[in-house]
Amino acid sequence: GTNWGADGARGWFIRMKGLSSSSHMAFGRLIACQFCLFVLAGGLAALIHWTSRVALSEVMDFRYALAVAYIVGIATAFVLNRLFVFPPSGRALRSEIGYFVFFNIAAFPLVWYASIFLAEYAMPWVGFVWHPREVAHAIAITLPLALNFFLHKFVTFRRRELTDYENRS
Repeated sequence: GTNWGADGARGWFIRMKGLSSSSHMAFGRLIACQFCLFVLAGGLAALIHWTSRVALSEVMDFRYALAVAYIVGIATAFVLNRLFVFPPSGRALRSEIGYFVFFNIAAFPLVWYASIFLAEYAMPWVGFVWHPREVAHAIAITLPLALNFFLHKFVTFRRRELTDYENRS
């Protein structure tokens, strides 16, 4: 069998990748800290998204209010993530906005259908009657969280690679 060494498979993998254990741990702490900031920014955006949906439901159908509030949530999340979570990418603002909107619009069907399914089918089926739309929507907003973090970290807000010319300047 493979000799994993005293620190097991993780240590073997780190040695094979040429990373020191301390640099790997520092990278892990950075990701964890950034994820915490992402959750905080996303939580505030989700609260604004959720409260706007509650207010909009007073003047429009629940399904339409979900869609309009989702746009409010996307705009809020973009601003908070760009300002507080991810370092400047050096890429064009329109590129960051484009990816951010694309990934969040791609997640919209999940949030929309989960909200409706939970509020109109699952919760009545189990007898849950305490603000079913509000609870269903709050649950649904959290569903794309982890995937969105990695998409935004490694695509939306990734650092722009400098050209050879820019590196020489």
